[in-house]
Amino acid sequence: TLLGIYYYLVSYSEEPARVIAVDAQMLKLIAALCEYGEHFQKHVAQVFGRLCSHKNLRMTLYENGIIDILLTLRDSPDPDARKISLDGVFDMVKSEKVVNAIPADSDLFNMMVALSRFGSSQVKGAATKIVHKLSKANEARIKRQRAAEAKAKAEQKKNQSRRTSRRGSPLSSPKR
Repeated sequence: TLLGIYYYLVSYSEEPARVIAVDAQMLKLIAALCEYGEHFQKHVAQVFGRLCSHKNLRMTLYENGIIDILLTLRDSPDPDARKISLDGVFDMVKSEKVVNAIPADSDLFNMMVALSRFGSSQVKGAATKIVHKLSKANEARIKRQRAAEAKAKAEQKKNQSRRTSRRGSPLSSPKR
C-alpha cells in the first residue's frame, strides 16, 4: 500500500513527485523495500521509472543516486523490474545535464556498452545512442580540462616572466 501511495504521487504530476525526488532519504527508503522480494522490486522499479519520466527532476534524481538503484534493479530476478529499471535509465540519460555528469568509467557507461553489443535490437539502438552521447560528453569534458590546464600554464608563465623582468630591470632603482 505504501508503494501504491508513492506510485500515485509520482504519477499524478511533477509537483508531488518533486517532494519525493529531492529527498535522498525517501529514495533510499523506497529502495530498501526491494529487499522484501521480487514483488516489491517490480513496484519500486515502477515508482522510480515514473519519477525518471519527469524531465525537470532528472538531474535532482541523479544527484540523489537513483542511477545506482536502477542499475541494482537491473539484476532483479523479476523480468518486469529489469525492463522498467532499464527504461528508467534510458529516461534519465535523455537529459544533457545528466549525461554531462556521468563519468566515463562508470557502471552505467559500461552497461550501455555491453547492451549496445549484446542487447536486443531495440535496446541495442537506444544503448548505442547513449554510448555515443556519453562519449561526446566525455570528450568535451577532457577538452575543457585540457584548455583550463593550458590557460593556467600560460598564466603561470606570464606571471613568472613579469617577476623576472622586474628583478633585473636597469630602470628600477634600488630602494634604501
